[in-house]
Amino acid sequence: MAELHAEIATLTSQLRSAALKNTQDAQLQQALQESSHHYLDKIHKYEETIDSLNEAVARSYLYNEEILMELLVLRKENDNLTTKLFDSDKKRDEEKENQKSTYGALLLS
Repeated sequence: MAELHAEIATLTSQLRSAALKNTQDAQLQQALQESSHHYLDKIHKYEETIDSLNEAVARSYLYNEEILMELLVLRKENDNLTTKLFDSDKKRDEEKENQKSTYGALLLS
């Protein structure tokens, strides 16, 4: 009978150890699931941030293209105004030369 009690005590101890191990395993599994959800949430937030940054970069490229187009228009306008200014200066110089010639001719007569 003593052997039976010893075997029951051993089996009871093993059963308690197995129950404790199962409880620990369940707690560990729960912690792993919570951690997994936490990291999945972070990954989702990072993906949203990356998408937002990609959209901002795309908008920036479009804005830069608009700026370049405006710059081209302004350069063309600048070229036109420079040509007009050059023509105006040339015409003024020619008028001054004509006035000098006319004034010189008047002085000689």
